[in-house]
Amino acid sequence: MYYVGFCDDMVRSTENDEEREKYQDFIDILIPVCKAYGSDMGFRVCETAIQVLGGYGYCQEYPVEQFLRDCKIASIYEGTNGIQALDLVGRKLAIKRGQLFKRLITETEDFLRWARKNFELRELVATFEAARDQLIQVTKYFGLKGMTEDYVETLLYATPYLELFGDVSVGLMLLWQALIAQRRLEEIYLDAGAKDRESQRQILATNRSAAFYRGKVASAEFFINNVLTLAKGKARAIMNGQRAAVDIPEESFALA
Repeated sequence: MYYVGFCDDMVRSTENDEEREKYQDFIDILIPVCKAYGSDMGFRVCETAIQVLGGYGYCQEYPVEQFLRDCKIASIYEGTNGIQALDLVGRKLAIKRGQLFKRLITETEDFLRWARKNFELRELVATFEAARDQLIQVTKYFGLKGMTEDYVETLLYATPYLELFGDVSVGLMLLWQALIAQRRLEEIYLDAGAKDRESQRQILATNRSAAFYRGKVASAEFFINNVLTLAKGKARAIMNGQRAAVDIPEESFALA
């Protein structure tokens, strides 16, 4: 969301027409992802907080139950998240013959050329790149389906696609932060002469900046290893052509 805000600043401030169009394209394709993915994840965070607190979390004694009820509306108003997914798949991917998505992928490729130079976080970079490639494959699949009578599949899997899009987008933002944070953390260790793990742990315990940077790296490690590793399975589920949700006859919903 901050990145889309930055893109909006660029649209308003740049005097270069090509730059303005590029950032506007980024805004247009990311808006449904920000709205739907952001509000869905916000609800899940509150839900997890309640689960962590157990029975206490369910009661009004703690504020998380209020947070859960308050944030639920965000996935409903301004176009429900299902509508946002349909907007992404049915409109945004098709605008300018796919230029919006292509531009976003080109931007990630430029990012990866820089990210691959970081040896320390090379596994995170590789995992992100694999997830990004899965998103590209699903998008191409949707493009082909959209030109046939099977276009209903793109609508059927619009929400899972938006979730995959959101996973990759968040992975990009977290990895970007982690790469910068890792560099700054190494500079702090170098200045302090902390070459072994024990001395580095002491730095983290006493230096707030170091602890902050380590937190950024840890957030990327957790998300990329626990969420982006699932991208292949999510992509496979979308592209398997399963139509049970629309093919099931109405009679099958009846009780025996």
